[in-house]
Amino acid sequence: MYYLGIDIGSASISLVLLNNRGGVLDKKYCLLKGVFDENREFIKNEIKKMFQAGESFKIAVSGSNSEKFNLPVVNEISALVQGVRHVAPNANSIMEIGGESAKCVVGLKSNNIQFAVNSNCSAGTGSFLAAQMQRLDLPLNEYSSKVAKAKNVPRIAGRCSVFAKTD
Repeated sequence: MYYLGIDIGSASISLVLLNNRGGVLDKKYCLLKGVFDENREFIKNEIKKMFQAGESFKIAVSGSNSEKFNLPVVNEISALVQGVRHVAPNANSIMEIGGESAKCVVGLKSNNIQFAVNSNCSAGTGSFLAAQMQRLDLPLNEYSSKVAKAKNVPRIAGRCSVFAKTD
C-alpha cells in the first residue's frame, strides 16, 4: 500500500509519496504562480509518474485549492500536525507560511493543541516575502541565509502588505 499526500495552495502544489512504513519514496514541488487551471494537466502527469501499474494506494488532498480535484480532502491543520509529527516528532510548534495564508500551531506535545490562521491575504505570507525579495533583486532561496545574518529586525507595518512594502 502506498500513500500520496497532495497540498494544493494558492501559489504552489506539493506531492509526497510514502510507502506502507511511512518512508518517503518520492516528492515534488511545483510553483503554480496563481494559475492552477493552466497547470492541471502537468499536475496530473506528475501524479501519474509517481505510481507504477498495479500498485494499490490511498490519496488525500489538503490546501486552499483542495477542491480542484475530486479526491478525499483532509483538514489543513490536521494534515500539518500529522506531517510534522511524522518528520519531526520532537517538535512542539509549527509556523507554516504559504502564498496566501500563515498558520501557527502550538502544543504538539500536549493534549491541548492550539492554532491561529490569518485571513486569506498575502500580508506576512510567502507571496509577500517572495515579492520583497524580487524587489531587492535577491533569489528567494537565499532568504533564510540573509535573515540569519541580520544584525537587527526592521520595523514593518502590521497591516496590509500594500502599506508594509513601502516601510
